[in-house]
Amino acid sequence: MTELHEFERLVGGVLKASGLTRADNQYDDYFQELLLIIWEQLQKQHDLAPKANKQLFRLLLWRLRDLQRKEWQHQARYEPSADIDGETYSDCYMEVWRTLKAKTPYQLQAIYQNVLDFPDLTLRERSQLLSMHRKTLRRRLNEIAQHIK
Repeated sequence: MTELHEFERLVGGVLKASGLTRADNQYDDYFQELLLIIWEQLQKQHDLAPKANKQLFRLLLWRLRDLQRKEWQHQARYEPSADIDGETYSDCYMEVWRTLKAKTPYQLQAIYQNVLDFPDLTLRERSQLLSMHRKTLRRRLNEIAQHIK
């Protein structure tokens, strides 16, 4: 049975063909997702070739495009500015927001402060500003919302 790490070059080629570089926020997440797909394929078919396997390359490329489409649709639907509207962010409530910030876990406070400082940013802009993957940021924003409630 072939080792999973033998397919890393193939996965890198798929990501490159899709236009992703190591500098992209999603690169590591997509790399891991594609390795999981290969692992599933190895469970079904033990003699997969890690090199010159056009069928596997195409399968991974199309699955990556599906993942990207799903991510883009998800981003289009989510508006982080809806979590904290402009009225509640006015200066008279800043002390309340600071108190709530102190009650949130330490690892979420930087994100919370970013939301207070830049309430109109989209999820994509905020994730780029914080150098964080959008799904991770979305989960953490949901955690902050739970602490506020």
